[in-house]
Amino acid sequence: MKFTPWNYALNLLSRREYSIYELQQKVTLKFPDLDSDEQIELVQRLKVSGLACDERFSEMWARTRYSQGKGPIRIRQELKQKGISETQIETALEQESFDWYQLALTTKRKKFNQPAQDHKEKAKIYRFLSYRGFNSEQIQYAMDCD
Repeated sequence: MKFTPWNYALNLLSRREYSIYELQQKVTLKFPDLDSDEQIELVQRLKVSGLACDERFSEMWARTRYSQGKGPIRIRQELKQKGISETQIETALEQESFDWYQLALTTKRKKFNQPAQDHKEKAKIYRFLSYRGFNSEQIQYAMDCD
């Protein structure tokens, strides 16, 4: 079956949400001869029909990554890579249900089931939580609660 750019975009969106930037990248790779006017028309058509929405995507992405134990720094970085604007990132990260301090503590307890005994273990926990995307205040809260 030969896909048109529209059908290809719909096929992608039927599987999961994508940001507008991601859709543009995927369609460009699949259809390299598609000119910029056709890309703009495709994106506008997806937006108007409500099939692609960066706000909805960013909120969904933030909720999913939060449930995986990822912190705000990591989520912010991932959303930037997916072409989401700074204001939409802020909106997505400020959802009322997000308690970053509690998430840092829960994530720490899930990986390390006992308190750190020495500086080497504390450094290991700090690196782990930092890699997960938590800031120093959130990490310190998680370290102090044991």
